[in-house]
Amino acid sequence: MKKFYYLIFIIILINLSSTLFAQESNSLPGYKYLGKYNSDPHEVQVYITPSDPKIGIIRLATKIKNAEDKNYIKNAKVTIYLTSKDSGAKLYNLALNSPNDYVHYLSQFELEESGEWVVDLEVESEKGKSLTILDFVVSDEVRAGYNNIWGTVLFLLVCVSFLGGIFWLRISSKRIKKRQN
Repeated sequence: MKKFYYLIFIIILINLSSTLFAQESNSLPGYKYLGKYNSDPHEVQVYITPSDPKIGIIRLATKIKNAEDKNYIKNAKVTIYLTSKDSGAKLYNLALNSPNDYVHYLSQFELEESGEWVVDLEVESEKGKSLTILDFVVSDEVRAGYNNIWGTVLFLLVCVSFLGGIFWLRISSKRIKKRQN
């Protein structure tokens, strides 16, 4: 029994040590990491949600650091332009942070078409101006069709179960009629 307690103590100690000595990660819960870009005088990290962008609402989050001393910049003006490579449609929005969370600059867009989109991220702070360019792909919202195999399989299973239920009711009612006669 004592060995069991020692084992639990060691597991807890290992978990605590990994959280205490963990380095800064590139993860933001619920967001997909698009990359870190050095555009002098800023270092920009970009995240997107949902992780597999589809037509509809997407959110972009950015973290902005000073490229020299790696400190987060609290009050920068972050302007984001999204341009569709296919149609040339251009969207504009400001990314805002809050006094409670000055690290993350958040913006939201509603995309109405799929394809490849280019992000122009302009940052203006007391350190200067910078421009970061990146791209991502937006897919169609798939509700049915050839891309949604699991939805098609589920639909077929429901249809077969309904037809099987109807067939079973018909056979069982015929058996009951024969027994009554």
